[in-house]
Amino acid sequence: MTLPININLPASEDPYLRNLTYALATYLQQANYEANGTYVVLPVPNQSWAFISGSTVVGSGNYTNSTLVAQRSNNVITVWFDITWAAHTGTGNLLVNLPYSAQFVAQYPYIGVIEASNVIFTAGRTYLVGNLLPNTNTIEIRQCGSGVASLALPLPVAGTLRGSITYAGQRSN
Repeated sequence: MTLPININLPASEDPYLRNLTYALATYLQQANYEANGTYVVLPVPNQSWAFISGSTVVGSGNYTNSTLVAQRSNNVITVWFDITWAAHTGTGNLLVNLPYSAQFVAQYPYIGVIEASNVIFTAGRTYLVGNLLPNTNTIEIRQCGSGVASLALPLPVAGTLRGSITYAGQRSN
């Protein structure tokens, strides 16, 4: 359920009640705004967004029908993405760039589910996960399998990733 952000309380001629009414309405609107959260949809029309980058050389790519939606409610951020790219010039490991940074923690608790198309895995790896690096806005895509250690996925020239992740965001951004 979405809470209303436009709240009208009864007006009064009494200055004290008028100020109290204004303060209560403002407080309720701000509380409801935070509870509902805000959405960012990327790319913004007529602007570009670097969805994918390499860990060694950032590079650039051609994106087709790609989108990233981020919902922020207080410091809880949920991101959904569907990214298709071709002719990427980056090198190193595959990274997904998010609009908000994660809080710093000593470990790596922010893991997201990833579906891949047209991406070749290393031998023995059968699925991908997204590992949001603490204190950054970057998801490192990792290859996993049964009985083997996870590995970072080298940035392919082309591919498709779909996924989501929920994490604790920083206050400042």
